[in-house]
Amino acid sequence: MDNLPQFTNLDYTVGWLCALPKSELTAARKMLDHKHKDPVNLNKADGNAYYFGDIGGHNVVIACMPPGNPGNISAQKLVQPLKQSFPNMDIHLFVGIGGGIPRRPPTEDANADIHLGDIVVGWAEETGVPAVVHYAFGRYYDAEEVELLGMLDKPDRRLLNALGSIISDHEMKDTKYHHHLRRLDALEQFRYPGLDEDILFEPGYDHAAGKNKPCSSLCDRTRCATRPPRKVTVPQFHQGTILTGDWVMSGANMRDKLSDLYYNAICFEMEAAGAVEDTHCLIIRGISDYADAHKYWTWQYYAAGTAAAFARELLHKIRPVVVAPGNPGENGLANLQATPRFDVADFSSIMIQGEQHYHNSPESLPAALYCFSQAGAMLRQSGNDDPSLQLQVYFRLMTVQTDLSHNRDWSIEKRIDHIRQAEEIGVMAWRAALTSQKATHKAQVRLEQSFLKGRKAELEDQKGEASTLEIRRVKGDALREMNDVMRELGGLDQVKYAEYLKRTSKWETRLLPERCCSDNED
Repeated sequence: MDNLPQFTNLDYTVGWLCALPKSELTAARKMLDHKHKDPVNLNKADGNAYYFGDIGGHNVVIACMPPGNPGNISAQKLVQPLKQSFPNMDIHLFVGIGGGIPRRPPTEDANADIHLGDIVVGWAEETGVPAVVHYAFGRYYDAEEVELLGMLDKPDRRLLNALGSIISDHEMKDTKYHHHLRRLDALEQFRYPGLDEDILFEPGYDHAAGKNKPCSSLCDRTRCATRPPRKVTVPQFHQGTILTGDWVMSGANMRDKLSDLYYNAICFEMEAAGAVEDTHCLIIRGISDYADAHKYWTWQYYAAGTAAAFARELLHKIRPVVVAPGNPGENGLANLQATPRFDVADFSSIMIQGEQHYHNSPESLPAALYCFSQAGAMLRQSGNDDPSLQLQVYFRLMTVQTDLSHNRDWSIEKRIDHIRQAEEIGVMAWRAALTSQKATHKAQVRLEQSFLKGRKAELEDQKGEASTLEIRRVKGDALREMNDVMRELGGLDQVKYAEYLKRTSKWETRLLPERCCSDNED
């Protein structure tokens, strides 16, 4: 804890709200790039429990409702202290689970229909259609006529712009939020339940297993609704109207009736009405059930995870706002500057500090990680897209995360998690190398990625997740790739070659015993 960074309450600009501590709060905390200490000047009169950290250069406050207190009133109590406690918080996300409303009639494309584990965002595609409807707040007449009194505003414009970027990525089949979902791989309860467990029953078929009991063999699967089967396991993204109320929707007929009344809504939830008016938050819901009488408890954790992964990707689409030091401005808000000037001297100084920590001792690796992360934040916040500078940061972050995986005081799961984070950073490093168009940059990244394969195989071998033969093959392939890249690097840049020769010699020492086995077994 002593090595964690600490900021003031004015430095936090993003609020991440959730309702369920076990699933939604856990998923949210796993999405943080780094944890922070509590702010030095946290409002003592604020009764909320907070968790602090950063995602993609944004300083984030995670706030969760108390256990056993769902609903709009509890959500309103959660958001009321936020503006006073964090005056510069101007982005709010309400992230959690919800009940999905299947399309009627079913879509020909199974990916366009609502399925368990999918993500729904409260923002309708049609102009003039509300993002969120408080369906319990209206005036009802005969003949199915209704006058709505509880339509809630659309989210903040910056959130909508970021959502537009994700929609474009979705159309190009280039979404990334399923990669963020891997941050939860070490937690068994968040694992994907499987396509066979995604069961939608006919609206007229009641739950047969008894109240508050999960669907089992007692629920007749011949009464499943007819629709094209989903063939992919990657969660899909949907946008549309979300219905919010103060009770759990557990009736398929009422579900469909309310959806027909309210803009072909696609999701039910219970907290938005208490938060949207004060925060203009974006409602993000992972689908954990079909808002009917049947129970899908195996999906609650996974759905909370898909929603959290989507929220993390959304924040990566928004340029961080840096709070300028000095006196607070009007109404207690600190002055903001959206794109601070990039100072190459400061950047170099932070990188040098990071290198010193990196080469000092294994105990200094967390400090090195923090320095390199700060250098990366400087690039993002200033909009500096120099691929050479990006590659410096990404490569060092990869090596630090890899070296952290050698800490024997940690569990195998935590050490593998560091390798996964290194793999995620490696994707960004490869993009920077492609942009730079320098062969030495490409070789540098390929070299580290090859070692990552071998290192991950080592840890999986210790965990017992793969066969010995497969582990040996992976290590052998990694070593061959490393040797190929080293020969290539030697012909490109003798200085770089000499620099990496020493590093790769340590890798060969670790992987060499397995190389012979792999070669003999081919």
